[in-house]
This record gives sequence, C-alpha cells and structure tokens, in this order.
Amino acid sequence: MLGGLYAQQDQPDIFDLPEVYVDVTLQSQAQLQQLAHQFSVDKVIKTDGDFHVRLWLGSRDYQSFLNLGIPYVFSYRGAKYGELSMATTYEQMSSWNKYPTYSVYCAMMDTFQTRFPSLCKVDTILAATPNNHSLFACHLGSNLDLSEQRPQFFYTSTMHGDEQTGFVMMLRLIDYMLNNYYTDAQVRNIMDNVDLWICPVENPDGMYARSDDSMGGGTYWNPGSTRANANGVDLNRHYPEVGQPAKNYEPEIQAMIDFASLHHFVMSANFHGGAELYNFPWDSWTVSQNPHADLEWWWMQGRVFADTCHKYGSSGYFTEENNGVTPGGDWYVIDGSRQDYMNYYQHCREVTIEISEDKSPSGSQLPQFWTSLKHSLLNYVEECLNGFNGTVTDSITGEPLEAQVYIQNHDMNFSEVYSYLP
Repeated sequence: MLGGLYAQQDQPDIFDLPEVYVDVTLQSQAQLQQLAHQFSVDKVIKTDGDFHVRLWLGSRDYQSFLNLGIPYVFSYRGAKYGELSMATTYEQMSSWNKYPTYSVYCAMMDTFQTRFPSLCKVDTILAATPNNHSLFACHLGSNLDLSEQRPQFFYTSTMHGDEQTGFVMMLRLIDYMLNNYYTDAQVRNIMDNVDLWICPVENPDGMYARSDDSMGGGTYWNPGSTRANANGVDLNRHYPEVGQPAKNYEPEIQAMIDFASLHHFVMSANFHGGAELYNFPWDSWTVSQNPHADLEWWWMQGRVFADTCHKYGSSGYFTEENNGVTPGGDWYVIDGSRQDYMNYYQHCREVTIEISEDKSPSGSQLPQFWTSLKHSLLNYVEECLNGFNGTVTDSITGEPLEAQVYIQNHDMNFSEVYSYLP
C-alpha cells in the first residue's frame, strides 16, 4: 500500500482546499491509464495485481473526480517533519542542512556570480511569476564567452513546488562546482568543456505558496507548499503535447520554452520527489507502443546513475521500479510532460529523476542526499562529452552550416539532432 494513508476522520470538505492528494486502489492497468489521462498521477505501487495510486487533484478537478464514484482516501499533505528548518541568512546555508527562504535563495544566486565572475553568470528565465518570484539559471563554465562551442547541458528542479530536495541539491551543486574548480579534476573537466546551466527551482510560486520565509508546516490537509503553480496548474502536465497544436501556456512553461529555444541543449534532467528512480522517455507511450530510438542508451545511462547512487547512498536508496530505472510510460502514461517536450520538440535528451521518497525531508537529511547523489550528478553531466562532435560545413565554401544529423534506420520521432551556427 501507499504510505501516509490516514483515516477519514475530521476531514475537510474537498472543495475548501486549493489542491489535494487522494489514494485509490485500481484493479487494472487500463483503469490506471484512464485516470492518468484525466488527472495527475503522483505515485503508483503495484502489489498482488492491484494498483495503489496517489492522485493529485487541483480544485478544477474535484467535481470530475467525484463524479466517477471511485472510493478514495485523502492523503496527508503536511510535511512529515512539520515546519521545515529555514535558513534566514546566507551564512546559515553553510552546513547545507536547511532550506533557504526566498530572499536567501536570491542572495545565494547573486553571490555565486559576484564571488566567481569568471565562472558564473546568472540568467533570468522569467522576471516575474504571477506571485512575483523569478526563475533563475546559473550559467557555469571556465570561459562563458566561448560557451556555444561546447555541448550545452541543463539541470532543473522543483517544477512541483512541494518537491524540494532537488532545489537544495542544485544549489549545492552550483556551490561545489564553483568552489572546487581548481582542486577537483572532474569539476575542472566539466567547467572547461561543458556549457552548464542549472535552474534550482522552476515553480517558486508553488514552493513558497504560504510564505517566502517558510516551507512545510501549514495545516494537516493544506501544507505550506503546493504542487501546482499560482494558477493551480500542474506544470508537468501542461507542456506542449507530442503532435498537438500549440496553445496558451502557463508563464513558467512559456518562459522555459523560450529559454530552451534560445539554446541547444544536448542533454538535460529535471528533478522531482515522491519516489526514487530514473524515469526516461517516453512518458506518452509505453515501450511496446513506441520505443525511443535510443532505448538501449537510456537503459545504460539510467543503470549507471542508479548504480552510482547505490554505491554512495544508504541501503535501499534509489531502488524503486527495476531497481531504480524505468521507462516513463511503462510506469504510467502521461501527456504534457516537460521530458517529452524537450526530447520531441527541442531534440534534447532529457530525463526525469525522482530523488527522494519524501518530498520534503527534514533539513538534517539533506547532507545524506548530497552524499548519495553527488557522483551521479557529476558523471551525468560528463556524459554529454561522449559521442560524435564537430562542425558541419559547406563542401564548397567551407563555411559552417545548420544541418540535420541523424542515423539512418535508427532515428525516429524527432530523435535526430541539428548542428547550429555559433
């Protein structure tokens, strides 16, 4: 069964809450997929032929869900550890066992580029969200002026505002890269040869939903952070869908689309919580329906990432689904994921990585997550240095060209890539 089920005593009216998680038990994969196309599935555990499913429902979903008449139990939404320990100054982040307030987060990003101007520049992806937060990305490298001559890699986290482990992991990764450039050979290799971008939080409105100075806590059913953005939308279900016409997108999504379109990311990953596994494309199809052209490569990269977590992590860490690795659609099919958008429309190799069973672990646990993940995070960036590289040129003039690059009888469904003019 899913953890965190609580008796339906003293439960509020569902319509009084901005969003809820509910747990249901289904008897077939077909039932699961029907629900997944209507609502946001957050977690699936398969036992003895049953599917124990946690659904996220935004307020606009309530009546449609209740009309189905499916028995459900509210999932407890408060942070397991209550009010999370917050850093109210930059210095309080030095032990990496707290979560930064929004002002401290902004100060950290500014300090990174101030202290390391030759290695770091902060870009603003979105100046102001509906609740007046900003989306930032740290641009890291030893020569940022020559960045377009290097493979570009993108790490992001926390598009679901209540999944906060990756937020701190990305801040710590930035800090580690900058402070260890001259002493760590692997860091130096990455900084010298990869154009690296890191966005610690894609949904600050959800993460700081209750207050810019707090996470967790809140009430029993309505904690301090929300999965959705300020408009009540699950961002990981509303990216452009494969093969569907464009529409009006949430500000955070449109900003990410614009940002990705300005760059040429070879690989990327976005970090979530609620499970511990490496989830690779496609989300929109199962492998039997439509295997990704690079299916074997995805399995290999996922296995390396997970096995490295097993080596450095605590016992039992990162072992869900196939010992930590799964095709997205084989877990459960969803539409509108960022992962599928980046792979299909941006010709990138993006993966979704769930890094913590508890979405909001206590601050005291954050250093262990770093120990478990650090080597996997660094190794994964280095992977974009492998494979073919070079410049496509005009056979007559010798000038560089923009060209489609593909492997005959291999690439399909937009898995080809493109050269670009620096």
